[in-house]
Amino acid sequence: MEKYKKESLDELAERNLKRADSICLKIIVAAMTGIAWACVIMGHIHNFDTAVIGWAIVLCILALAVIRTILFFLFDSTGL
Repeated sequence: MEKYKKESLDELAERNLKRADSICLKIIVAAMTGIAWACVIMGHIHNFDTAVIGWAIVLCILALAVIRTILFFLFDSTGL
């Protein structure tokens, strides 16, 4: 019986996924830095609760997943 090799991702899709990931990494670093600074500033005047900080982080991760999907779709459809 012959063994078949599993299909791997094509090279263009793999490259597009890496490009989308690198852009998303820059976005999440900027967003988390902004959230951290806001927590530091607002934490000193007791305006932020830990629940607000948690929701900000969760919403950033959710937005990042959507942005990654959109970027990959755009890169893949244009063939960049």
